[in-house]
Amino acid sequence: QDKIALFVRRVRQFLHVVLCFSPVGSTLRQRARRFPGIINCTVVDWFHPWPEEALVSVALNFIKGVDFPNQETRENVAYHMATVHLEVVKASVSYRETARRNNYVTPKSFLEFIHLYKRLLSEQRKSAQSQVLRLQHGLNVLKNTSVKVADLQEDLKVTLANVEEKKAASEILMEQIGVQRADAELKQEAAAAEQRRAEEASRVANEIQESANRELAEASPAMVK
Repeated sequence: QDKIALFVRRVRQFLHVVLCFSPVGSTLRQRARRFPGIINCTVVDWFHPWPEEALVSVALNFIKGVDFPNQETRENVAYHMATVHLEVVKASVSYRETARRNNYVTPKSFLEFIHLYKRLLSEQRKSAQSQVLRLQHGLNVLKNTSVKVADLQEDLKVTLANVEEKKAASEILMEQIGVQRADAELKQEAAAAEQRRAEEASRVANEIQESANRELAEASPAMVK
């Protein structure tokens, strides 16, 4: 019995159990009715809304790992988070007075808001970085394309110059061919005229030979007598 009493006394002295309940909804009310010891055998610590200084301190602690241009920007973001949270608290009070309904804004909501901000900031930065990389890639492609186009233009100038040279050489060759063709036509005409003269001379020679053959035929009987 003494050992058990010592154990219970030591447990009461050193064992501390912390139970955390949120006032949001009806869970706390139902558990308090079902288990009265939650209220009768505990010390209730009600956490009041955080002041602006506490909100700013918590925000700075959670965003200290976020990359900002400078410390001033980091502090401005923390103050803005605290201001937004306090404005939501005020709006919730006004909403309860007008609509008779509660909108609970707890420190956990503030922490969730900070985590949401960090997640969205990371996603937007990744998206912006991706767009920057795509833009840089596009600019590099345009730059390389402009360089290639410039090289092609230079090659085109050289090619056009070669084409003009070959065109001029072709024109000269065509002129030479034209002159040679005219000379060939003249020679062909002269050869044709010479051929006609030769044919005429051959015809005259044939006529003379035929006339001589007739005369020889006529003179042959007289020579035989």
